[in-house]
Amino acid sequence: MGEKAKKQSEAPQATAEATEPKESGSGEAAGRPGGTQFTEKIGEVADKSAKVLKDVFERVTHVASEAADSTRIRMDLYRLKSDRDKLFTEVGRKTYELHLSDSMKEWQEAIGASLQKIADLEARIRAKEEELSKISLDFKAKAQETGE
Repeated sequence: MGEKAKKQSEAPQATAEATEPKESGSGEAAGRPGGTQFTEKIGEVADKSAKVLKDVFERVTHVASEAADSTRIRMDLYRLKSDRDKLFTEVGRKTYELHLSDSMKEWQEAIGASLQKIADLEARIRAKEEELSKISLDFKAKAQETGE
């Protein structure tokens, strides 16, 4: 074989060898991470994912708890205001009846207890409204801390 033919037959082999991926002892091939490094990266991603999921779960749990507390207090407020409104109706009815009888002493005796109950309910309503306000403020403050 001539020199020219010999060089042509060797050239395709050299090109084929250059394009084949070489295997190394560390498990790296064609620029991809080795088996150990890949496993470590997967582990890191899994750890980060678990931490993010845990944080999300804690936030959701906190929000649900706040919502439940808020709903419970709102229901208490509704009940207290309803009781107060019933007493207002009762006081109005008694006042009108006593007005017709023209007896002030009877009026004071008849509605004195109802007026005290109304005052007590008003105090409980204010306390519940303050409690609800604190929950709302705590929720807003925590949301701002976490950047939501």
